[in-house]
Amino acid sequence: MDEALAVYNRCLAIKGDWPEALVNRGNVLSRLRRLEEAVESCDRALELRPDYGVALDNRATALRRLSRFAEAAEKPIVGCSPCRLTGLTRLALAHAVAADRCPMVGGAPWKGPTYTRQDSVAWLSDSFRDTVEAQTTVELMERFDKVRFEMFGLSLSADDKSALRARLAAAFDHFIDVRAMPDDAVVKWLREREIDILAVVAGYRANGGQRSSRAAARRCR
Repeated sequence: MDEALAVYNRCLAIKGDWPEALVNRGNVLSRLRRLEEAVESCDRALELRPDYGVALDNRATALRRLSRFAEAAEKPIVGCSPCRLTGLTRLALAHAVAADRCPMVGGAPWKGPTYTRQDSVAWLSDSFRDTVEAQTTVELMERFDKVRFEMFGLSLSADDKSALRARLAAAFDHFIDVRAMPDDAVVKWLREREIDILAVVAGYRANGGQRSSRAAARRCR
C-alpha cells in the first residue's frame, strides 16, 4: 500500500487534475486507515468531476469507516458491523447503477404477457464454482420446490471441475453454460423460455458479475 501511495503521489505531481488517480489514491489511503486524507482526495476528485459516482461511493465508504472508528473509540460494541444502507436505499442505488451501466436499447424485451407454462426460476451467476457465494447458496437451490418450479442454472463461469460445481449443476433441472452468449442473447433466451423469476448471484462485481447484472437489468426493465 505504501508503494502504491507513492506511485499515485508521483502521478498527481505530474498531473494534479486527474480524477481517477485522486480516487485511487483515496482508496489506498483508506486501506492505510488514513481516512481523513482519503476523504480529502475524493473531495478533490469531485471538484474536478462533480458527477463522478465512484468518487462519491469511495468518499462515503471512508466517512463510514471514520465514523465507525470514532464511535468505537468512545464506546466499543463487540460484533458491531459497519453501517449499512437500508434495503430501499440499496434498491434505489441498484436501479440507478443499472440505468447508468446498461441503458435500454431498442425497448424492453418483455412486454408483460401472462406466461402459460410451469412456474420457473433461473439463477444467473459467474459463481457456479468453488466460491463463497456458491458455498452459501447451493443448499437454497437444492431445497427449492421442484414440483412447483422448473429450475434453470445459467453459468457465466468456467467449469472448475470442483465437487461444488457438480453439486450446483445437479441442483437444477437444467444447467446451461452461457459464457459465450452476449448479454442480449441471454435476455432472449430467458424471454423465449418464459422465465418467471430471475435471481442474480454475486451481481455488480467485476467480469461475470457485471455481466449477470447487465443481463438482469435488461430482462427486468
